[in-house]
Amino acid sequence: MITQVVERTIDAYTGGSIYPEEWDWVNLLEKASQLFLPLDCLSAEELAKMHETEVRELILEKALAHYEQREKEVGTENMREIERLVTLRVVDQKWQDHLDAMDQLRQGIGLRAMDKGILWWNINMKLMRCSNDDCRNTGGSS
Repeated sequence: MITQVVERTIDAYTGGSIYPEEWDWVNLLEKASQLFLPLDCLSAEELAKMHETEVRELILEKALAHYEQREKEVGTENMREIERLVTLRVVDQKWQDHLDAMDQLRQGIGLRAMDKGILWWNINMKLMRCSNDDCRNTGGSS
């Protein structure tokens, strides 16, 4: 999981460029420090001198070391509990977002269906009036 987060973060700030001078080093390090690296463990100047694969390996190595350090501080059992709670919170938030989106979709469809229902009802009423008028004009009964 850590590897995937590190890779996605690096990919997001490299912009798909193979040239390290085009990478957004400052924002990459800022985002990395928010997600998985301790503050000021790497500098943009240090990374700018490295090749892409070296940068990826170094950041991943630092992230894994930081994770292991935090696990020692908190304890293995507590770390697993924190992981479960965070996972549950993320899944719960995604589920709430999904339910909100479905509710908005249902409301939008309901409004459109109601609009169409009103339109259909108006058309039917006009047709019935027309047919009644036609029947009256022709002398028939309805």
